Amino acid sequence: MFSACNSSQMDNQLTEKWTSPQCSGKSDAMIQPTDNPKETTIGSPIFWLAIAVVGLGFFLTEQNLNRSLQEEFTFSAETLEQAVAGGNSLRRMAFSAIAMLGVLFLLRNAGPRLSARDPLALLVLAVLAICLASLLWSSDPALTVRRLVVLGFCFLGALGIARQLSARQLCAAVLIVPTAYVAIGILAELKLGTFRPWAAGYRFSGTVHPNTQAGYCGLLCLAAVAMAGDAKRGKALLLTLAVAAFACVLLTRSRTGFAALITALCVLGWLKAPTRARVLATVGTAWAFCTLVLVGGLMGVEMEQKLGGAVLLGRQEQVASLSGRIPLWVELIEYAGERPLLGYGFQSFWSAERIADISANQQWAVHLAHSAYIETVLNIGLVGAAALLVTVLVGLGRVARRFARSKAAGYAFLFALLVYGMVDGALSSGLVQTTFASFVVGCGIVHLAFRPQDQGRQQRELAAS
Repeated sequence: MFSACNSSQMDNQLTEKWTSPQCSGKSDAMIQPTDNPKETTIGSPIFWLAIAVVGLGFFLTEQNLNRSLQEEFTFSAETLEQAVAGGNSLRRMAFSAIAMLGVLFLLRNAGPRLSARDPLALLVLAVLAICLASLLWSSDPALTVRRLVVLGFCFLGALGIARQLSARQLCAAVLIVPTAYVAIGILAELKLGTFRPWAAGYRFSGTVHPNTQAGYCGLLCLAAVAMAGDAKRGKALLLTLAVAAFACVLLTRSRTGFAALITALCVLGWLKAPTRARVLATVGTAWAFCTLVLVGGLMGVEMEQKLGGAVLLGRQEQVASLSGRIPLWVELIEYAGERPLLGYGFQSFWSAERIADISANQQWAVHLAHSAYIETVLNIGLVGAAALLVTVLVGLGRVARRFARSKAAGYAFLFALLVYGMVDGALSSGLVQTTFASFVVGCGIVHLAFRPQDQGRQQRELAAS
């Protein structure tokens, strides 16, 4: 399944027409020729099959058409305990379909071969090995086995997608799926009469929690901006989608999602801008901020309060405790201190008993650490958390180099995606759970780790766009 060619060799050997010298004595079998009729393109049946299976799978597992009716978007501790204790046949079917899609894509006689000898690929495999080995010391082996099966299914799906879809095609897929999710969410709220953006305290949720919805909208905004940067057609539509997605993030009033999106957009703009534009943007931003503070002071406006309210999106509740996160983190760090190096086993910390105990102590229903970093330490310890962090950082370096060589929108999107995930993970656990957003990030890392640079294909797609 995997080629023995070294990724650094592959990156240097690929040309715009995908006709390269031999890699370690092998011919161009690693790389599909440009005129291969089986090559996946945006709009091809293979592309839409990936969108259908992944999009429908995560829609069925994550979303509830009546979600906006739930009071304060929370579940009771009893409901969370039942969800952990029992399986979900719908989830099993969805993830099985994603795994079968991955196998189909890996066996298909098209697409570049994947290499497992790249340092980034070895890091990914090391993280997976730690997750698998955690079964040996898991506090709940049965729960760990179930979660490892899901992880394996998602990894197979990500491998297959990495082989068949280029970085630009992955970006296009991310553009399409969240657009459908957000549209369905708006229609669901309109039907239920809960779409009231003018009402005080309103948060756009659609079919999921507002924070999850902010993730959908954030991914959509990043994909639209990345593709609009070099699109020859449809640029106005892409920018309109980006603005609409950004507005939806504001409607969710998710402070974490907003901060992650702003950071990722700034990084995306910085990455694609020439040096002169970067300097002007930095100076202009500093000048505008100082001018705003000066004018506000002269007019007697309490700028600190106004700016604080804007940054918090109007949500002033529990600001000091980060919406109850700080007391929760204090308690969870005590748990982590009992098993600091290896953790409690992959996704096995949140057993029904711990959910009940911690929810009672915190006086609200808790089933996540609300921090991807603390969540990872609880599950696979400091060793696993360090390996995962190094993997993401190496991935950032890899995609930055590929973008520097190709200037391709797909790599710009992947870079912004990883930045988004790192910022969002500070106050959210979503990206280390099995969600659509985490699957997209996983596909991005697997693409960078196991697939050779596809500069030639991205340029052909750009010429056709």
